[in-house]
Amino acid sequence: MMKQYDINQSTLEEKIDIWFPQFVSGLSGEFDAFNQTGGVEYENYKIDGHKAGSVVFSANLSGQPLVGWVTATLIGNKIFVFQYGGDQNTFATNFPIAEHMLSSIKILDD
Repeated sequence: MMKQYDINQSTLEEKIDIWFPQFVSGLSGEFDAFNQTGGVEYENYKIDGHKAGSVVFSANLSGQPLVGWVTATLIGNKIFVFQYGGDQNTFATNFPIAEHMLSSIKILDD
């Protein structure tokens, strides 16, 4: 896609607000009672320095309530996704650990 439309990485990251909501919409099909608990964020998180989309949601998975956080970016022709989830208490307690893990990710070349 990038070669076909002569798009560079910077331009692709600028357009994350176009493809990330579609990604979240597709993700919602995997869960029952999917509900975003806030709007999509594009400024709070990065993956290895690359602009990323991020959303927190609640849902049911096999009848069990779940709170989740998904952050994703495009680097080259690959989508990188970081997911964290748990029950409400566990999610809130361990969220700072998940944020720290996200900030430590380094993408290595193939």
